[in-house]
Amino acid sequence: MVRPIFLPVAYETAILVYFECVFVCSLCLHEICLFLMVTRTPPAQMVVRNYLILIQIMVLLTDAHTDFCMRPIPLFPALAGYGNGMAVRMGLPINLAMAIMAILWTYVNVAIVRCIVHRHQTIVDDNSAFKFRKGSLIVTELLLAFLVPVPMLIWYANGNDRETNERNLIADPHNITWIRERGFYYVDVPGTSKIAMMIAIILTIFLSSLLMVLAFVHMFYTLWKDSAKRSAMSIRLIKRSITNLFLQSQARIFLYLQIMFAASCCFNALALFFVVTQTPSSHAMVRKYLIAIQIILIISDVHLEILFQPIPIFPALGGFAVGLLIRTGFSLPTELAITIVIYIYTGFVSILCLIYRHQTVVLPGNPLKFRKRSIHFVHFVMLAPPPFLGILIAFIENDQANVELIKKELFLPMNLFVVPATLIILGLLFDALFSFETMLAIFLVLPTHSIGRNLILLIITPVYRKLIVSCLLKPCRRNFECN
Repeated sequence: MVRPIFLPVAYETAILVYFECVFVCSLCLHEICLFLMVTRTPPAQMVVRNYLILIQIMVLLTDAHTDFCMRPIPLFPALAGYGNGMAVRMGLPINLAMAIMAILWTYVNVAIVRCIVHRHQTIVDDNSAFKFRKGSLIVTELLLAFLVPVPMLIWYANGNDRETNERNLIADPHNITWIRERGFYYVDVPGTSKIAMMIAIILTIFLSSLLMVLAFVHMFYTLWKDSAKRSAMSIRLIKRSITNLFLQSQARIFLYLQIMFAASCCFNALALFFVVTQTPSSHAMVRKYLIAIQIILIISDVHLEILFQPIPIFPALGGFAVGLLIRTGFSLPTELAITIVIYIYTGFVSILCLIYRHQTVVLPGNPLKFRKRSIHFVHFVMLAPPPFLGILIAFIENDQANVELIKKELFLPMNLFVVPATLIILGLLFDALFSFETMLAIFLVLPTHSIGRNLILLIITPVYRKLIVSCLLKPCRRNFECN
């Protein structure tokens, strides 16, 4: 049965206030970042600066359109939504506003990719197979600039008229006819073409993210391979520049990781509660195994997402971590050993639960029926060795210099747009996967991408950071001098 969707007016008002607050914060940060880019960027980075300014302008336009002109309120998993923004109230069709928002988001990502490609080309050797001709890059830029709006403009031209919207609204099983009174709305119906479009979007997001990560991996590999041709200072500066660029373009998901951790804790607690209170008494032994699995999963989430926070750098056999235990002095091999032991215990306890369930079904006399003593031996064999394996891994020697080098070179390969967008599309493809409230919360993460990007830019760029700290400390110095 399809669950009805309803958004109380008080929640709608809170969402609109949220959009206003996000827009004001992002606008202030945009102004600071643009000012510092124009006035404080070193001469050696002028070309990259131009790309970053372009990205900044595109993100600013996207924020202005989304948070001020449109203010969309989606009703996922229904293919419906409405808007209360200034431009929509002044007569801009809601489906055209949606098309403009999609075009702006695409242009932002195209600008990010072009900036990364430029940085990649400045590092790659002229004889490399990955070195592109200047003419090819210009042609590609022009094609992207003209082709990006085409799919969304075609969608707008073939979009629903008012009568079709009304028919879809009445036919929608989620009972959302109340949106007539809320604003300008758009309602679509699921179909093969819609599913194909969503799958294409997921594949595009995945492939573009993969290509960007591979570009950065290739840049670091090129620097490592050509280390004899460059000075140590030059390599260090280039690596820092690449790291900063990647953080600005890719590290928008760290906040989302915390949201996922909070959601994971809620689901784990809920599952543990039901296992303890709702499991029939006839399944008491199975319940013990399930409780053990649930507790191990909770420990795994807390350790992995808060205490350890590992960042692998595949395909290289390496990585670094930024969790609380790492910051308090725990070594990376020790944390890696704990993680491996926890995962091994998760798998082993699950296997033991299946073995127990299997033994309750197998009749006595069957060759697969184990003795009770044999079951105890299996428990011992599975549960005793993992800590010793963890101790072995923890004491493997590591070159501290190499670990420090990795910490300086690499960072959080995440994105505050990719994961929420992918989850939303999956929720649309599978109607019962997420509730309306969950998908609305995921959608509201998206507007924070510009705030996260600007904060990262101001924090990781030494010139900008020093100027901001100096401005913040100036009033304190004056008060100190007066006293």
